[in-house]
Amino acid sequence: MRVGIDATAFAGPRTGVGNYIAPLLVAMLDQQPQAQFLLYSNDDLDYPDHPRVMHRVSRPKRRGPYWQNTHLAAMIRQDRPDVLWAANGLAPVVMPRGTATVVTIHDLVYKYARDTLPPHSYAGRAVAQPMTARRADRLVAVSAATALDVRTYYGREADEIIHPIAEPQYNLAARHDVPRVRAALQLPDRFLLTAGTLEPRKNLTALLTAYLDVRARGIDLPPLLLAGRKGWRDNDIEQVLRQAEERGWARRLGYVPAPDMPGLYAAADVFVLPSLYEGFGMPLLEAQLCGTPVLHGPHASMTEACGGVGVQLGADAAGLARDLTAYAEGELPLACRTPHSIHNDAGEAAAKMWQQLAAAARGQRGAPRPGRAGSVRAPELRPCRALRHPAGAATSPGRPRLLILAPRLPYPVIGGDRLRIYQVARTLAKDYDLTLLSLCESQAELDMELPDDGVFRHVERILLPPWRSRLNSLRGSGPGPGSWPVSTTPCWPT
Repeated sequence: MRVGIDATAFAGPRTGVGNYIAPLLVAMLDQQPQAQFLLYSNDDLDYPDHPRVMHRVSRPKRRGPYWQNTHLAAMIRQDRPDVLWAANGLAPVVMPRGTATVVTIHDLVYKYARDTLPPHSYAGRAVAQPMTARRADRLVAVSAATALDVRTYYGREADEIIHPIAEPQYNLAARHDVPRVRAALQLPDRFLLTAGTLEPRKNLTALLTAYLDVRARGIDLPPLLLAGRKGWRDNDIEQVLRQAEERGWARRLGYVPAPDMPGLYAAADVFVLPSLYEGFGMPLLEAQLCGTPVLHGPHASMTEACGGVGVQLGADAAGLARDLTAYAEGELPLACRTPHSIHNDAGEAAAKMWQQLAAAARGQRGAPRPGRAGSVRAPELRPCRALRHPAGAATSPGRPRLLILAPRLPYPVIGGDRLRIYQVARTLAKDYDLTLLSLCESQAELDMELPDDGVFRHVERILLPPWRSRLNSLRGSGPGPGSWPVSTTPCWPT
């Protein structure tokens, strides 16, 4: 079988999508000795030569959906592979007859964090990714959280969930490489580490603002080190980062070569990924494999990535400052998974990927759409299962209970009213058992699985037409005493 792969992620230093493809491709080459792979790219590929791997590079360089629907489409028509693995979530709108498509959806950033994307990236993803997902013969998601998002917004079930695989170099033996990496990167004895492209979705402005606030109050914290390349829309990040650098409290490492990353993770006191949204959160897994505890943002995908053995952080600077203060005072429940508890099998993941590619090539279409995404019915009350109580909180019958009435469902926690409601609730949950009664604007919100984040003990959702929900939101966020879009009513046990 001949498999085409969108391998643009192999052009230049390898990050995210490239790190996802690489271990699966290596394992498939080993497992499928008759298979041939065609790596399609818009620039020179950084991938080793192999007798069954062909490099196909187009010129002049084009990007995104423009490249996929011109140069990539032309190369596919010329080569006629049996199946295209759209590993970056996008494929040509018109595929030649006889070439099936398997698409991997890594995230829905344009839905959850659109303000963090450059306009051209947002436009390309918002138009092309839903179309690719709905037309694909088979669809793979990188996490259960992303699979749920695909179902919610694209109206289609994922045919398989294949988590990213960490390279074998990420293991406890990285501790032995710490002295070399410490000398090479001139690392301090103690430090907090965050890693990723310096762009808004990583929530680094909030993290740095919180860090500066905590240190300015005289609370001792190890220096903060940032590993990652310069990104986009990073003026705010640069401004607050320079303040931290001038005080000697933070330092940027730039792009750190892959061989140095395990030792860097292992040398850190703790790894911090405060992102507003991730499709999975691969650095969390890598850090844990190297024996380092992790702190992460509120989205369910990051909880999934670290196996639930991590500390969830606040989404804004105030919440992050509270969390950093708690860390400095030794009050965060830091822990790390043992290696045998982490499932990281490249062979098994590659076998699942090959099964999807082969099924698509045989003409077997994947899971049907369960119904029209976002459809709205008459008002309906939908209860949610009881949710886990906040860790360490009292559970005696005398604990006060609080009913929160919200004009918008606070999940997913992505900003605006949702974020404000969630912040209030998260603070109240420390002292109260919370029940949430929330309006939902769509069937997708009514049906979505809620994260087990310990904020609410019980959730009830009411579906109303969108115009009614928006009207309530306006009433709740208008001027005057009711300007905070949340109401609370104390409840006492009877």
